[in-house]
Amino acid sequence: MWWRAEVTQQIEAESDAFINANAFFRTFSSVVTSFAESGTVSTDQSSRTEWHTVELNRRYTQPIVIMQPLSHRGSEPSTVRVQNVTNRSFQFKIDEWSYLDGAHISETIHYMVIESGIHTMPNSGGMKLHAGLTDVNHSWSTVSFQEEFTRAPIVLSQVQSVVGGETVITRQRRINRTQFELRLQKSEASNGARSRETVGYLAMMPGETYLGGQAVKAGRTSNSVTHKPKKINFGGDYGEPILLAAMQTFDGPDVAGLRYEELTASSVTLFIEEEQSKDSEMNHTTEVIGYIVIGVNDDPPTVTPIPTSAPLAPTPLAPTPLTPTPLTPTATPSQVTPTVTTVPEDQVLFIEESDRERGIYEKNGAQRTTVSVQRQGGTRAINIAFTLLGHVDTTKGSAAPGDYILRGSDGQLLTDSIPFKVGQTIHDITIEAVVDEQIEVPETLRIQLQNGQGMADVYMNVMDSNSDGKISSADSSFSDDAKIREASAALVDLADDYLCTGRLQANATGDLQTDAREIIITGVKDALAFRDGRNATQSTRALDDRIREALYLVASAPHCTYME
Repeated sequence: MWWRAEVTQQIEAESDAFINANAFFRTFSSVVTSFAESGTVSTDQSSRTEWHTVELNRRYTQPIVIMQPLSHRGSEPSTVRVQNVTNRSFQFKIDEWSYLDGAHISETIHYMVIESGIHTMPNSGGMKLHAGLTDVNHSWSTVSFQEEFTRAPIVLSQVQSVVGGETVITRQRRINRTQFELRLQKSEASNGARSRETVGYLAMMPGETYLGGQAVKAGRTSNSVTHKPKKINFGGDYGEPILLAAMQTFDGPDVAGLRYEELTASSVTLFIEEEQSKDSEMNHTTEVIGYIVIGVNDDPPTVTPIPTSAPLAPTPLAPTPLTPTPLTPTATPSQVTPTVTTVPEDQVLFIEESDRERGIYEKNGAQRTTVSVQRQGGTRAINIAFTLLGHVDTTKGSAAPGDYILRGSDGQLLTDSIPFKVGQTIHDITIEAVVDEQIEVPETLRIQLQNGQGMADVYMNVMDSNSDGKISSADSSFSDDAKIREASAALVDLADDYLCTGRLQANATGDLQTDAREIIITGVKDALAFRDGRNATQSTRALDDRIREALYLVASAPHCTYME
């Protein structure tokens, strides 16, 4: 259970000398669980050598501290540095970049301390948190999660040590269900040694839950946050929230951190702050921001996934064709039994029926019934083709076309497809029995939804050169760089059609430096290149990850308004 506590906690300077009254004491709100706690700290920084101590509310075995972003009261570019993380306390300081004097006015910082390991949030529908430690330097390192997520998580990271004396920050990128990439950055003008540091990370599935009086939500923005302040709405009221946030992408390589302003119960303003050791220019391109917000919410949220910067949640189509399994008809006399078989249409939109089987009668009993077809994961207008079939056992009775009429939600006759309008998620199909003079016997009608051209399909069309339904060394395209790029392009274009109505293709110029489509295709191709050609299992896994990479990057592209 989570609870709130108001605590007055003394902050000690490294020299044990008194600071000023505002810094020596501070009041913070804390949220405590069996495996984590979080709080809010306000303090200034009298010098670069000053450290502040936070005493924890419980004892940990291997705690991880996440403490960012920094508020924006002082104009000097700064970040937060953490050290001496123990089972009962940690130290932090407001860390101005090394070319500055190190003294800073009072700022407000939120933090979370979490036990290393895998944690499932109670009453959350399976929302998981992973926390861990790793050592990294200024080159990209791949960090694998202890357990695979069902969706790409939000990742926050924080340096936990002080091996080198200069200011450093962490950056992460290429986050997927199994791993992410992590590195350190120091000021651009620095010529100092590039030391390795211990970094703690927290990975949390996107979603929201309501825990013992506290609302907790993890989400990510679209690829739209720059050096210009941008308001981010939480989609709910979180009282006096605790906010943790960090960049999820590395679109701009310049050294930069994240700052916040105007934190309210329902929103925050974020911007990316570059340091100025080498030049005064601070413009930064768009990045995706991941955030976690914790606070009092009087309206408990429904425990369902929240939208992300790309639809990474749906399970991808298998490379092999899908074979629907028909339902067994009931043997009630004078009855037509309609059944609907679940068949995914594609990666962004998939169909599932209401799992109902009903009998209808020409004369004695109900003469109509309704089955609902529901789509999840998309909102575009689509037509789902279907085929009408009889009993799987040809010796049993099957409904003939003259025995029934199918109507859609709007009352229109359905013959070969189910139309979904923009934003429509459920389509009811009504099956009406047609009265005739023939002797009635049990008959079955099956409605089989047809596969659309899915993400896996377009990739396999290129890579499965021998048409055996799998990727293997028997395919001439198995480790062919040109073919892998062609298959990646097919994924990107299909995702563009679904999410951006083809705008990436419409604006394509072919310039690798400026064309969003070309940049994304290259990113999708190169992201999992280390898996191609190793073995069939790894190549199939690369397909799965490339699908998610394509969806994520396309939905985040400048021409795409999917997330707006």
